[in-house]
Amino acid sequence: MEMVLSVTPNAAPLRILLAEDNIVNQRLISRILQKMGHTVVVARDGAEALAVLSQEQFDLIAMDMLMPVMDGLEATQKIRLSELSTGRHIPVVAIAANAFEDDRRKCFEAGMDGYVVKPVSAKAIGDEVGRVMALFNQAQPETVQ
Repeated sequence: MEMVLSVTPNAAPLRILLAEDNIVNQRLISRILQKMGHTVVVARDGAEALAVLSQEQFDLIAMDMLMPVMDGLEATQKIRLSELSTGRHIPVVAIAANAFEDDRRKCFEAGMDGYVVKPVSAKAIGDEVGRVMALFNQAQPETVQ
């Protein structure tokens, strides 16, 4: 499912992979991101997210922390391992059911770049995607043309 809606002023449209097992959360988060102008592709779990990533390029991944088959922590660790050979870092924002500091710490230890707590609000996810992408863009070397 891929859809693009109007772009929010001053925000670069991103291609986002959403890894989320709950269909209600898939629809809600996709809609929020699409209203911000982003293109969203949905994966139902971490294993499916890795399969999609092997075929397509994304600017950012929104990754649920707890999913069947493969959770977001394991999927992010596998993504980070694969980046050792590609040299390309893709920002990952955790989507977590709990606001516990221990969960937050586990996400960052697994290699995630950001953290949003469910229920996800447009402001919370918009702010965190913006923050993570600003940090990511600062870390990228300037290209000379």
